[in-house]
Amino acid sequence: MENEEKKIENTKIGKTEKKSTLKYLIAGLVSIIIILIVIVSILLFNGKNNDNKNSTTIENNASNISVKGSSYEELIKNAEEDEKKVVAILESEFENLKKETDTYDKYVTNKDKVKLFYDKIVTETDNFGIRLREYSLKYAELIMQENISSDDKYNKLDDIYDEFYENIGDDIYDDIYDGILDDLYDYYYDGILDDAYDTVPYAELSSTRSNEYKWCSNARSDVYKSISNSRSDIYKFRSNMGSKLYQEKEDKALEEIEEFRQDIEKIKNGISSENNIAQSMENKQENTNATSNSEELNTDFKNAMDSYEKYIDEYIAFMKKYSENPTDTSLLTQYASMLTKYQQAVKDFENWNTKNLNKAEQKYYVEVQTRVTKKLADASIDMQ
Repeated sequence: MENEEKKIENTKIGKTEKKSTLKYLIAGLVSIIIILIVIVSILLFNGKNNDNKNSTTIENNASNISVKGSSYEELIKNAEEDEKKVVAILESEFENLKKETDTYDKYVTNKDKVKLFYDKIVTETDNFGIRLREYSLKYAELIMQENISSDDKYNKLDDIYDEFYENIGDDIYDDIYDGILDDLYDYYYDGILDDAYDTVPYAELSSTRSNEYKWCSNARSDVYKSISNSRSDIYKFRSNMGSKLYQEKEDKALEEIEEFRQDIEKIKNGISSENNIAQSMENKQENTNATSNSEELNTDFKNAMDSYEKYIDEYIAFMKKYSENPTDTSLLTQYASMLTKYQQAVKDFENWNTKNLNKAEQKYYVEVQTRVTKKLADASIDMQ
């Protein structure tokens, strides 16, 4: 009996020990699982932080965008994404800036940041304009590398006009000139500063608003000029190459590529003519002194634009007639006169771009410029 009782007791003790051991094992496993969860959470958290840091670096810096593409489709896609990225960077920075300047007092405290943002808009527009020229250049290089006829290469040049000059050129104009800069004007000059009339002394507010208007006006002028110049350069490049290919002078077309490459490098290095520098300064002064905010077309301006377009139509018609009959003495007599008038018409047209145009006039100017350049491109007339 005594031995049986001891066996029973030992059995109970064994079961108890097994239960205790099992509990310890379970507790240990749970602890290990908890530790693993904590470690994974820390790693994920650090990973997200690193991703955020990387995305912030990319988000706020467009200078690391490189022009690349080994096919027509890739070049167009990359140029479109480039434009969207520049705009996204500026819009994001504007949203952050608004948080620091959402009252009059905060605006005054951070007005230097506002001025720097206007400068950045101009800089980013300039840099994108350089890259847009480079996309066009690479596209032309791909065309010249193809084993196709000069006529087919000539026709392929239309893509440079359609994609880079027109589509993406319109996008950057709409998104920055008619987009972000309009938003800045509405938020500051017509918004926060306009709302402060009842609480801020007139002399102080007048000076603050005057500076804001000047910054915005100068930025608009510089951005407009930058976009106009980049599009004009791309059009001239396409037109000059088209002229050479139309004449089946592929060696001359390749020379146009090298000349355009050199021009881009000069722009990158900040090389510009004294005339352009003086003109830019004059534009800024005119915009600073501007008092009119009219959105209507000036009659003289409208007549000048319409007359210019009408003369271009006449010039194209004459040049077509001349190309068909180059030995016609009557046409030869008119040729020099027509060419001189054409050059003067282009000069007069471009001079309007240096004047203090309002938004409606700027828009109409670009519309006329777009129509005229398309007509000249279709007629394959060298603008040089």
